[in-house]
Amino acid sequence: MRVTLVNTAPTGSRGSMARYAGLLMRALSTYQPQFELVRTDLALPASRLARIPAFLRNRVYHVAVAFAARRLAARDEADTIFHVTDGSHAYVANWLPPERTVVTAHDVIPLLQLHGRLGERLPGREGRDGEQGDYGGSGGLEQCFFLH
Repeated sequence: MRVTLVNTAPTGSRGSMARYAGLLMRALSTYQPQFELVRTDLALPASRLARIPAFLRNRVYHVAVAFAARRLAARDEADTIFHVTDGSHAYVANWLPPERTVVTAHDVIPLLQLHGRLGERLPGREGRDGEQGDYGGSGGLEQCFFLH
């Protein structure tokens, strides 16, 4: 079985989505003997996007991501699970097999880190000081099956 992390952040970017994709790669790599872990980047490199006029950049970015998602689906193998790492770009799941595609809900990631369920300590002051911050009512999420 293969797990393909579908990253929509521009290659070479330093934003939070690139950090999340790296975090997931490190966290899931501990399970690699059980499955193959692959990361695929759908977006154009940040250096190429920077050369596109600002008024067109967002459109070009999303069109390129959509075409790359279609190409990825065309190369699909039956034993692949697709994990779209950016929920705000979940539209790419439209071109992937729905029964084998999951999308990250990023609001859950700090909570998973807080409970030691996602490989690394919580980023920021809470991770350094060991304090538990308030994440805007995330306490209800503690009842989810993945936290028990």
